[in-house]
Amino acid sequence: MKHVYSSIKSIDSEKRTMQFSFSRKDNDISENLKIEALQCMGEITDILLEYLNGWYFTKENPHKMKTK
Repeated sequence: MKHVYSSIKSIDSEKRTMQFSFSRKDNDISENLKIEALQCMGEITDILLEYLNGWYFTKENPHKMKTK
């Protein structure tokens, strides 16, 4: 999630809003594309965590793994 948090430009607690910035030159990128990019980053993080959880399980439970 570090990649998501590092893109936060500002937070307004009263309005409960956040502004994100991907680069200094992102003004011409639509808000919909920015939202889609954030959703993709979240999906990438979820996939990586699922993989790492599986890897951890196999290391902690070698007796449950099939051997060839």
